[in-house]
Amino acid sequence: MNQPSRLELLRHRKRWAYIRTFCGPDGKPHPEAARVLADLRTFCGINKGGLVISPVGRMVDPYATIYRAAMRDVYLRIALMIEVDETDNEDPKDEQAQV
Repeated sequence: MNQPSRLELLRHRKRWAYIRTFCGPDGKPHPEAARVLADLRTFCGINKGGLVISPVGRMVDPYATIYRAAMRDVYLRIALMIEVDETDNEDPKDEQAQV
């Protein structure tokens, strides 16, 4: 049998740390974690487009675009680690805007 590598063990331990932090016994985010994830969705701009247009020059701002992409990566890393479905954490404001 193959022994897991040191890197795989570290990844597994890190993933379980995220799960213990954000999820309850049922494997879904507990209420406080759901609030934090909803806040992170908004703060990280998950529902915004990838490109940022400068309000002054009306051109793509490469630095702001990179910054937004990095912010999105933070949320997506957490969501991937705890295997949260994006549709489970829809922002109620977003649902009202679509109606």
